[in-house]
Amino acid sequence: MNEIDQIPPGLNYSVWMEAAFFFANAKNDLEKATFYWNKFKPSSMIPQAQVLATEAMIGKLKGEKEYSLSKSKMAMEKLPNMLDKGLAVVLKERLLLLQSF
Repeated sequence: MNEIDQIPPGLNYSVWMEAAFFFANAKNDLEKATFYWNKFKPSSMIPQAQVLATEAMIGKLKGEKEYSLSKSKMAMEKLPNMLDKGLAVVLKERLLLLQSF
């Protein structure tokens, strides 16, 4: 993240989104997840499933159960569209865990 300026515009927003997802999902840190999410801007280069999954994870930390569940279901519907099938498998696992709470 310290060298994000060297990443081409459009792609560098994925760094912020992935940081937000990491802090929401792995660290359960709403403050940092929100900080990085606020730096994120949508881009056609970023799979919609990842964006929705990140929104779902942040919603969970905020205690917004219905919002989180809705976003996670939307993300699940978008998983088949991802080019990175390995990441789609990981996201599916995370989303299923989220939905089970």
